[in-house]
Amino acid sequence: MGALTMKATVGRRLCSGVFVREGVPLAPAAGPARVRFLRHEGVQQLRRAQRLHVRAQGELAFFIGEPLSSTMPGPVAGRGDPTLKSWNSIAAEAAFGQVTSPTPIDPAALATSTRALQAAVNAYNYLADDPLAEIAHATLHAIGRLVGGIHICEIFKEDGRWIDTCPVSLAHCRFGLSAGFDGRWVCSACQVDFNSDECPHIPGDTFVTTAGETQFVGSLMVEGEIDEVSLVACPREPLARFFAIEMLPEEMQEAVEGGSIVLTGPGRARCLRCLADCTGFEHDLEWLASAGSGHRLFKASRAGRHE
Repeated sequence: MGALTMKATVGRRLCSGVFVREGVPLAPAAGPARVRFLRHEGVQQLRRAQRLHVRAQGELAFFIGEPLSSTMPGPVAGRGDPTLKSWNSIAAEAAFGQVTSPTPIDPAALATSTRALQAAVNAYNYLADDPLAEIAHATLHAIGRLVGGIHICEIFKEDGRWIDTCPVSLAHCRFGLSAGFDGRWVCSACQVDFNSDECPHIPGDTFVTTAGETQFVGSLMVEGEIDEVSLVACPREPLARFFAIEMLPEEMQEAVEGGSIVLTGPGRARCLRCLADCTGFEHDLEWLASAGSGHRLFKASRAGRHE
C-alpha cells in the first residue's frame, strides 16, 4: 500500500505530507456513514497500537532485565529534569547507544515501538471527534514517551532548515491535505463502477472479505488524475496529513531555551517533546500558512510517491 506525497513551501515553512492513500477506500464525506467508518478504523488502529506497545515493552524488558512497568519514568519537563537521567539510564541498559549518537542493536524492538507509535497516531486521527479520543490521545503520549525515552528522537537540519518529523508533535497539528480528483471510481466490495446499477452496495455498510476481515464499503479510484492539493482544517481522508514541517528559527530558539530541544552537534538536536506532558493542539491554519483553509498548494504534477 503506497501513498502520494507532496513537498512544498507553505507560508514560511517547508512541509511534506500525504494527500492520497492508494488501495484503500475513500472515507465517506459526512453523516452517520462517516462516523461509523472513522470509529471502525480508529478502534482497529487503537487496538493495534496497544498490542504493539505491550509487545515493545516486553522486548525491551529482555535487555533491561526487569519489567518496564516497574521502571518506567514519568514525563520530562526539560533538559534539566532529573527524570531525563532515568530515561537515559534505561536507554543505556537497553543498549541503544549514546544519547548523542544512537546505534540500535535490536532492530526488532525498535521496529515494534515505532510501529506502535504510528498506529497510535493513526488511531487519534480517526478518533479525534469520537468519545474514544481521550483514550487514543493518552495512548499516543504513552507510546511516544517510550519511543522518545528509549530510542532517542533527533531533529536534523536539511539545507539550513530544521525539519520536525516527530509523529507525536505533528499529530497535534490538527489540519491536513485535500486533493481534487477527476477519475473513475469503483466499489471497494465488488469492484464495479460505484454509480452503476450493477453495484448493490451502500457506502458506509460493511462486508466481509475472503480473508474474514470486516471492512466498510467505500469508493476506490482506479484511474484518473489529481488536479490540485489544498490545505484544509479537516481532511476527508483522516490520514492525509503532514509528516514533516519546518520549525522556524524563532521556534527552534524558543524550544532550545525552554529545554524541550537540546542541541547535540552541528545541524542536529535531541528532541524531548515526546517525553513531556501534552502542551495542547494547533488548530489554527494561520499558524502554518497565511492563506488559510482551502489554499491551493500546488498542481499534482509536483507530487511524489511514498511506499
